[in-house]
Amino acid sequence: MKLVGFELKKLFFGRIKWILLFLALINWGIYYVSLIPSIPIEQMMEVREEWTKKIETQCKSLEEAIELLSEGQRDSGVTILTASVLYQMSSEYQAVLEYESFIGQMQERADQMTRVSIFSKKGSFSSRNIQKTVQDFKQMESIQLEPVDGTGIELFQNFYLTDILMILIIGLFCFQQFGRDNKSGMSDLIQSTPNGRGKLRFSQMCAIWMAVVGIGIFLYGSNLIITIMNFTFDFSVYIQGITIFRNVPFPLTIGMYCICYCMGKLIALFFITVVCQLLAIRWNGSNLAWTIFGALLCISFSLWFFLPESPTAKIFQYLNLVGILDIKKILGSYQNLNLFSYPVSLLHAAIVFVIAISLISIFAALKIKRSQLRIKIFRGIERKEHHVWKTVFYYEQYKIFWSQKLWIIILVLVGIGLYGWIPKIEFISQTEFYYNQYIAEVEGEYTEEKWEIVQNMSANSEMMNEGQRKAVEQIERQADSLKQQKNKKVAFVNENQIGSFFFDKQSEIKHTLIIVIAVLLSSCSLFYQDRKINMHHLLYTMPQNKRIFWNKIKIAAILGAGYTIIVWFFPCISYFLRYGIQNTDFLIQSLPEFAKMKLECSIFSYVILTMVIRILIGIYIGVVVALLAQLFLNPTQVLISGVILFVVPLCIGLIGNIAYQNALISFINEKLKFIRTAVNILTAFQCEWYRMGSIWMILFCAIPIAAVSVGYRIWIYNKR
Repeated sequence: MKLVGFELKKLFFGRIKWILLFLALINWGIYYVSLIPSIPIEQMMEVREEWTKKIETQCKSLEEAIELLSEGQRDSGVTILTASVLYQMSSEYQAVLEYESFIGQMQERADQMTRVSIFSKKGSFSSRNIQKTVQDFKQMESIQLEPVDGTGIELFQNFYLTDILMILIIGLFCFQQFGRDNKSGMSDLIQSTPNGRGKLRFSQMCAIWMAVVGIGIFLYGSNLIITIMNFTFDFSVYIQGITIFRNVPFPLTIGMYCICYCMGKLIALFFITVVCQLLAIRWNGSNLAWTIFGALLCISFSLWFFLPESPTAKIFQYLNLVGILDIKKILGSYQNLNLFSYPVSLLHAAIVFVIAISLISIFAALKIKRSQLRIKIFRGIERKEHHVWKTVFYYEQYKIFWSQKLWIIILVLVGIGLYGWIPKIEFISQTEFYYNQYIAEVEGEYTEEKWEIVQNMSANSEMMNEGQRKAVEQIERQADSLKQQKNKKVAFVNENQIGSFFFDKQSEIKHTLIIVIAVLLSSCSLFYQDRKINMHHLLYTMPQNKRIFWNKIKIAAILGAGYTIIVWFFPCISYFLRYGIQNTDFLIQSLPEFAKMKLECSIFSYVILTMVIRILIGIYIGVVVALLAQLFLNPTQVLISGVILFVVPLCIGLIGNIAYQNALISFINEKLKFIRTAVNILTAFQCEWYRMGSIWMILFCAIPIAAVSVGYRIWIYNKR
């Protein structure tokens, strides 16, 4: 135990504690922000409580409860908020009613299926799977379900960022523990000591296991606590009352599911850790070990993401490094694998797989000998360190690309972009739904006839519900704005579609936040690397030392522009694939938001201009971060200053723009308006520049110029 304690201290030595704290803060912040739109407000809770009491007093069966809730939704005087709550409650009661039918008719459905030729063949997987399914669900016939709101549980288990952070932490621990010993020469000493390969190596592995499990409990547990604090739970209710969990084949309460879910995550993390340790020990935490581990993760992700949902494919889909983390499918859904025509529960197969591979990996890690094998690509990279570079600019690029792991950041950004293309269920409000219907009647070039159509819509608003009235009011505002644009080529355009390219503040802030973090991580050592190896004294004595400074600024600007292009590439392509360029030949003043803008150009031209503006903002961020890297030479100080200057205000703006009301959002909107204004200018400059006064415009544009000027002065001063 003393050795394990020593290895634990060594594991958390240095900056690793602050890195872990930073990752935890990111996890908590993003998780809470992701919950906010779904957290029920006080009025919703009151409506739910009121109607729950009505159901208890007036209804004797589920059918009566559903009918009562449906009548409430059809009431013409009901608000959108009340209607949405009643619809959700109706869905919950409907789920319980459907489950009773699902279980009660299972044997009947099985008998019908066995009459079909492809399912009736004895000894086939289909026939055995039907029999096994009926047998497994027999124990569910006697349980009594209650309606339950599963929003919180669904959000808790659909948050994948914690899984990603835990994989990063596992890699960080493993390769720091074993790679650092190899670089310091300690691994050779360990190998030469009695039992060095066994006892000491096992202590190192145990230390990492304890650290990973402890941090896993901390992060997943904190996610669960945050969920419990914001959603109402009855932990004694069976989880089968939630629609997505009705395929769980054994009685399981919500409380037990949460415990089993977290335990499953910890077991999966232990499995990944053991495999990672084996690779790190075999190749001493070298680049080759990193490459193999990364390749395994990429292959596992591809299998998990792209393979179809078939009994045979599920073997490869879930029994890998990434698929094993999908506990909501392994535990929360009934699935059988096709193993030699025999149905085997995915849950049981996953348990056997994890135990077997973990034991084999532990035994191999304890007995295997270290290898100094290096593949040619890394030998080539090592030789390039002695290459005489033709220009300083290319040498600076090389240092950033390899020393700051720029290629990893690029891969992560591309992965985030591809993740955005995953098909998702999009919910639109009643107002958006009716607006899309009504705008289709008048869409196109503005005419007096279309003005009259809008006026007729407005005249009939008294007979409409709240969503229809708001949709008509939105179109009426467009009509008023277009009427004032005399003798101009303007038109009725769909604000929900075209406007989403310019006015989606949440997306603007999220993408800017990603760009800022990427620039900070890749530029924090822009000036530190030279000082670390005392190269700065030599650089200052060079005849063309000023060019070195400008090359560093150029690299920071290129990084900002490049990251902006990568981050915005996928959303822009997705937008054009979805909506095309219909009605973009009309003036940008067709949108009421731009009605007072003096610049007259087509919507399509302003789309191109917006892309250019976003790239310029990326350069803006890169130049300012370059100044921070020069002022605070230590990368940690640069990151902290960048978080204070950029990340915190962007997070405040992100939370403040959420269409929800609580104490935090009210405080931000009332007391921190100046921060939100600054964030809107930085993230949505295409919508703000024409509203800014001349003085504010000059100040905003002067910041990067001042940053470069101050940086140049510092460079000249240090030269002396």
